[in-house]
Amino acid sequence: MKKSMRFVALVAAIALMFSMTSSVFATSEAKGGQLDGYVIFLHTNDSHGRIMEDGSSIGMAGVAYLKNVYESAGASVIVLDAGDTIHGLPIVTASKGESVVDVMNQIGYTAMAPGNHDFNYGYEHLLGLADDKMDFPVLAANVTYEADGSLVFEDNIIVTVDGIDIGIFGMATPETVTKTNPNNVIGIDFNEDELPEIAQAQVDTLRAEGCEVVIMLAHLGDDASSEPYRSTDILAEVTDIDFVIDGHSHSAYDEENLVNGTLVCSAGEYTESIGVIAYHDGAVEDAGLVHYDDLCADTGEVDEEGNPIMEFVGTDSVITPLVQSYYDEMMAIYAEVIGHTDVFLNGTRQYVRTQETNLGDLAADAILAAAPGADFALTNGGGIRADIQIGDITRYDLFTVFPFGNMVATVELTGEQLIYILEAATHACPNADGAFPQVSGLTFEIHTYKAYEGEYANPTNPGSRIQNVRINGELVDPEATYTMATNDFLAAGGDTYAILADNYLESGILIGVNLEDALINFMQGIEDNCASYAEPAGRINIIAEEPEEEGPPKTGAASLAFIGIAAIVSGSGIMFFRKKD
Repeated sequence: MKKSMRFVALVAAIALMFSMTSSVFATSEAKGGQLDGYVIFLHTNDSHGRIMEDGSSIGMAGVAYLKNVYESAGASVIVLDAGDTIHGLPIVTASKGESVVDVMNQIGYTAMAPGNHDFNYGYEHLLGLADDKMDFPVLAANVTYEADGSLVFEDNIIVTVDGIDIGIFGMATPETVTKTNPNNVIGIDFNEDELPEIAQAQVDTLRAEGCEVVIMLAHLGDDASSEPYRSTDILAEVTDIDFVIDGHSHSAYDEENLVNGTLVCSAGEYTESIGVIAYHDGAVEDAGLVHYDDLCADTGEVDEEGNPIMEFVGTDSVITPLVQSYYDEMMAIYAEVIGHTDVFLNGTRQYVRTQETNLGDLAADAILAAAPGADFALTNGGGIRADIQIGDITRYDLFTVFPFGNMVATVELTGEQLIYILEAATHACPNADGAFPQVSGLTFEIHTYKAYEGEYANPTNPGSRIQNVRINGELVDPEATYTMATNDFLAAGGDTYAILADNYLESGILIGVNLEDALINFMQGIEDNCASYAEPAGRINIIAEEPEEEGPPKTGAASLAFIGIAAIVSGSGIMFFRKKD
């Protein structure tokens, strides 16, 4: 494979050359047939509802635009998606994903793999979309019904292009069991112990059917925390895959990325880039990304500071107005102004998953206010999906912060269990993890100079890294029972909080208030335009260096052997999965 990325660069050159004169690319002769005989694979992943161009996201019109450009240059084009697509921003969640499916149908997607967030409406809804709405299949060879082992979705398809048989099979992450509400996937199995065997069987079947090209379309990712369910783990044991189109870890590969000789491709996140693979004469000849800036043309004008003014040209005569119509419908519902902030409220992914932020404080305070009688509140940083900019705040803004439709819930737990879940939820700190807790009425320390002991969601030494845990200023009593306000995803055992599932069955209460409504209600009572949230409140203290010895550390627990928790966990039958959002 050439590292020059010449075909990826070619599309930008062609697109910009014609952008200022015509939006129509009628024939390959118009470009001299530069790509005659090529099969171009366009791929997207982890768009999370970013179907509209917004100054950083290319959007789905950009996908259609690139497809048109390549076809006009003589290539055959296949468009694939690696999941986390039908849920995210209100423009798609308002219709439970039907809007993005409509747009993908119009573009002509060939197939998609289901991401963990594509199950957010329940697997039955995703299956219904696949059966009744999608003009393309959802592929997941490892997702079966627990009752009889039959496939929930299709496992593979064979597409013939220019006489070339191309086999595509899908794989979905087993982390879905904890990275959507566990109730959404009751009754289906992700076969986490058999992923390599399932993948190899798919490859062998497609090769036996005469496929020249075999592609694994996957929502698995390559984050260390997702081991052993990563695409890289599969490629360590599976042979004869030509290339992998991957999602889940939001990875962006602009250059050649080989794993045991197999090309792995991923286009980042939020349609900020679109992946391109050029196949020609029996081999992948080039692969890379088209970025937002690649689809911007110089208008010939300059701003007040003398900088050139660029214009996004990746529009499409069908998709652009279609997406705009869905946006207009959504804004008719969500445009109401409900508050104002004079400070930036930080919901950026890398921060809410690694440390306390002011928006994390605000969100947790809102959840606690919505649950009278709760002692403290905790919500996962991975559930906070957007910043709030300075200025007026609309319902749309708050829906982008909490897009999952989760509700406020309460659950009782002991002080010992609290220390356990805090130890588990901060296992990756200082690295990012969606389980990272944002809290209200609760303070604690994370001693990151100490290594996390145990497996994901199952610490063997709780109270080691997590110390000085206090509820409303008082050290936590491991024997006492407390009421925690949270979201129903965590209460049901999502993320690293699996031990809460049994507690919720016994003591849980669904308050009946959506998280975004809890935030709206709380913010309408703030009189200083959020000035009091200018900085994080200091509820979570991350200690990166070992302090000098001053006596035994305060953990708030006399004994953390955690025999009781072990009994709870073993009795619950809940699997602890490694995760990634």
